[in-house]
Amino acid sequence: MHPYRPRLSLKAWRGLAGYSAWTWVLSLAVLVRDRSDSLLLGRLMNTAAVEFYSVGAEVAALPTTELIEPLGRAAFAGFAAGRRQEADVGETFLRLIGSAALLTLPAGVGLSLVAAPLVGLAFGPGWEQAVPVLRILALSFTVMVFGHLSLLLLSAHALMGRLVGIGAAGAVVRVGLLGLLIPGFALTGAAVAVAVAVVLEQALTIALALRRFGVGVGALAGRVWRPVVSAAAMAVVVAGSGLGWSDETGVVGLVEAVAGGAAGYVGVLVGSWVLAGRPVGAETDVLRLLGRFGR
Repeated sequence: MHPYRPRLSLKAWRGLAGYSAWTWVLSLAVLVRDRSDSLLLGRLMNTAAVEFYSVGAEVAALPTTELIEPLGRAAFAGFAAGRRQEADVGETFLRLIGSAALLTLPAGVGLSLVAAPLVGLAFGPGWEQAVPVLRILALSFTVMVFGHLSLLLLSAHALMGRLVGIGAAGAVVRVGLLGLLIPGFALTGAAVAVAVAVVLEQALTIALALRRFGVGVGALAGRVWRPVVSAAAMAVVVAGSGLGWSDETGVVGLVEAVAGGAAGYVGVLVGSWVLAGRPVGAETDVLRLLGRFGR
């Protein structure tokens, strides 16, 4: 009846100590990486630049903080359970990425498209310098749906040393690019530097996860190509209408851009899914969830 009874033991102390040490080193690399932009902006420019940058970066990160991270907290437990059961986590990994991309890609691209009216409505006049930061970072942060879930999967399998290497490389690249671009391009240069570093770090993380767990690039592309194409079509529709990436700050324009973008994204997504033969994937998961809410 009780095949396992917990008791005090030091049997696993080496693994626990090693994992904790690597986690601590990784947290240091992340600290340097995430604080370098504000520190260098304050040093090379002024505190006002830090304020504008922080506002743009915080809004750009909303899809990550409000959608990906809650999903990741639940996914980590599933990845850990799969490791204990020696299950093939590739399918779960791909399905989570597909479902997350369905929501985060249009959110990130949409924030970039409506940066000017959104900042004007949320913060009022005087915050216009945050607009280019939001436009650039919102686009680059869309790739975090891939890298964040990859990082959690690798962490659940205790591959912390490799993650530390990637985190340290990302920190070095970010600091170097910030020091190079801020003096000549100010806030825009800072946003470009961070965007390039983020894309590079996320690409390295997902490449490691794909190789480690035997997941092909084609399999990943098969799960995300419809959200990617739909988000690109949304950008074309909104930008082509003059409402996207515009400096207009009216509320009416913001509403029209959001409505047009949502219609374009959903239309292309549903159309491509139907033309593909309604394959089982993120779209079916969302429809099943909506049906459950409806009942």
